[in-house]
Amino acid sequence: MIGRDELRTWLAGRSPEDLEQTLALRPDVLWGAPVSDLDDLADRLVHTASVATSVADLPVPGRQALEVLMAAGAGASLERATDLLDASASGHDGAEHRARVEVVLRALECVALIWPGADGRLVVNPGLRQVIPAPLGLGPPAEILLENVSIVGLKKIVKRRKLPVRQVKAGLVEEIRTFLADPARIRKVLSEAPEPVIRALLDDVREAVRRAQSDDEVDDVDVDPLRWRNPKEYAILLDAAAWASENGLGFTTYSATVALCSEVGLALLDADFKAPFAPVPPTIAIAAVTEQQARATASGAITEFLSTAMATLETAARAPLVQLVSGGIGARELTRVAKALGTSSGAVRMALELGIALELLEVGDNRTLTTTSDFGEWRRLDPARRAADLIATWFASDFVPTIERDLQGRTLPALIDSGEQENIPELRVLTFAYANELEDGRGVTSLDSLVAHVAWRVPQAMAGGAEHYFRANWDESERLGVLAHGRLTDLGNALLDANDDGLAEALTAMLPGVQTKAMFGSDLTVVVAGSPAPAIVDLLDAVAAREGRGVASTWRITPESVRTALDDGYALDELSDRLRGLADGDLPQALEYLLRDVGRRYGHLQVRPAHCLVLSDDEALLAEVEVNRALRKFGLRRVAPTVLIADAAPQEVAAGLRAAGYLPLEESASGDPVVQLRPASGGAGAGESSGGPNDVGDALPAGSVVESAPWYDDDDECACGHDHGHGAEISGEPALMLAWLTGQLDGGGTPGAFGEPQESSVEAAARLTAGG
Repeated sequence: MIGRDELRTWLAGRSPEDLEQTLALRPDVLWGAPVSDLDDLADRLVHTASVATSVADLPVPGRQALEVLMAAGAGASLERATDLLDASASGHDGAEHRARVEVVLRALECVALIWPGADGRLVVNPGLRQVIPAPLGLGPPAEILLENVSIVGLKKIVKRRKLPVRQVKAGLVEEIRTFLADPARIRKVLSEAPEPVIRALLDDVREAVRRAQSDDEVDDVDVDPLRWRNPKEYAILLDAAAWASENGLGFTTYSATVALCSEVGLALLDADFKAPFAPVPPTIAIAAVTEQQARATASGAITEFLSTAMATLETAARAPLVQLVSGGIGARELTRVAKALGTSSGAVRMALELGIALELLEVGDNRTLTTTSDFGEWRRLDPARRAADLIATWFASDFVPTIERDLQGRTLPALIDSGEQENIPELRVLTFAYANELEDGRGVTSLDSLVAHVAWRVPQAMAGGAEHYFRANWDESERLGVLAHGRLTDLGNALLDANDDGLAEALTAMLPGVQTKAMFGSDLTVVVAGSPAPAIVDLLDAVAAREGRGVASTWRITPESVRTALDDGYALDELSDRLRGLADGDLPQALEYLLRDVGRRYGHLQVRPAHCLVLSDDEALLAEVEVNRALRKFGLRRVAPTVLIADAAPQEVAAGLRAAGYLPLEESASGDPVVQLRPASGGAGAGESSGGPNDVGDALPAGSVVESAPWYDDDDECACGHDHGHGAEISGEPALMLAWLTGQLDGGGTPGAFGEPQESSVEAAARLTAGG
């Protein structure tokens, strides 16, 4: 493998301190069996999985410099990188630009993604072949494309260019790579090409670079980008590809297409072409914020959310929420609950997701979501304990609860896993890590500026839809009081330090205590300052309409709310006594008047259930029917001199009366006679018409009603599809790996491609440099 032997030589010349730094920045190479020697270490450092992990932690300038060096192939060097990378960030100051490029290259060398070769060249880690297959949007480097060329083909190219002919393939490849590393030589070869060929190749390269820099979706490197053009253009492309292949500038890939190597692409570009280079991170907009301001805002936020979460769960306990047929709680149901509680659908969604994760909610019968038996005990815990459970569950969850739409803009039901959210715990820790880096007394004032900064520092972590989740996670952190005024609060610091005691202590200081008394106003409002006890919530939710929650909870008593309480089974005297006990004294006169007025009018009209009525102008006949023993099973009772009500269906009562010797007429609700259809006797079978007088069109008088049994399907079932486990465990802070960015080396990491670690980076470096 080209470069691997040079890596072994470079490692052998490093000091123990330098080698320990590399191992600290590439911790995954120490996982698994101990590194046996420098050859083993070199093999691990070029392993594709390890290289991919290292590249994922690079900031933007590191990735940009790597792509330029890869595109340059055997011509990679400090001078070539300085010439190709855009110097505008340095004000086109040549010395400053070179110094910044040199700093980035030293950082890449520290993580063994590049290392010095012969004659001032820089060797790019071979493991990058699959990680960055098309640097700068151009074709693969010649080293990769030449692997598919036979020795006969390589010798043909070497002889055509009058290069030394080697006997082994590696030597031939190196000769061609060295030739292609010189842009002047490539341009000389291109000068011999017909003008249409040059134009086709140049247009193709420019389009590839444009797409790479404009974030457009780029085709695979082996897919012909001109495949969908008109036949004439495609024919010119085929001629250009054939010419490039014949002259050793293009090579046939495994899919039988011809690709230009990246070195040729660079030579084709204009002399003033510059690759993007952003060595300076975007500035985070910050402002001064005191600890007292952050703590006060956080206290209000967590108090508000705890109250909303309790109200949401209590709503589900009293009236289970209806799920969609496909599972989950739909937007309409979420909006309904949010409107009733005076909050946002996002807050309701978050409360439901955390309730499921805490096993306080479950899917019951008939596609409904209701509380579990654990909820009653949990709601009696003190507010700090309940808030700690919610915050810790949120922090460990592997999803962002408030996401209402997927990446395609489609509405998502609550409690359903969209399958799009990945690495959320790590992203959540990343959010806290950057907030934690701020100076004391400073907070972020623009989330956009922070997103741009984080995308610069760890672009791989912010790729795809991660920015969407980063922003949503920031909003949730503020909703829970973990962040306030753009900085970490005591709650956030406790979470980042995995300090459960610190979290409980901070919440105890922030949240008001449980209150068992309320203040009644003459305007019929009831205010509970702090966190109301469950018994108070149950009583006031029954007799009043909630108007606000948070640091103080507010209800308003209205005639409708008192009537609802009486409908729910409360007696007026009981209700008055319990409200007086809550007020610890007399109630306002306006409330006393309201209770008495509603109690006086309540019940003047009674509504009873009845399956059917038995009517007759003959009162004596109705009296006889009422006491008939054979009809007792129908629950007949008189509600007026000429009216009996029954607890059975009309058909059953009519049949019973006939069996008892009476001759009842069955009527519909509108008073029209009900005619029972019976199958005709003789030649017609079941379900067929005989054509006789029993046909519906001939036999039914006008206004008659035909009854049939209701049809329904009660077999539909669904279950919650979201994986509400407590999420992946978080092992340490995110790896901000470049020393020139952080001033620190992170020797942590997660298991890599080689298994569990057996020794530290310091121990391994000392042993390997000593020849062990």
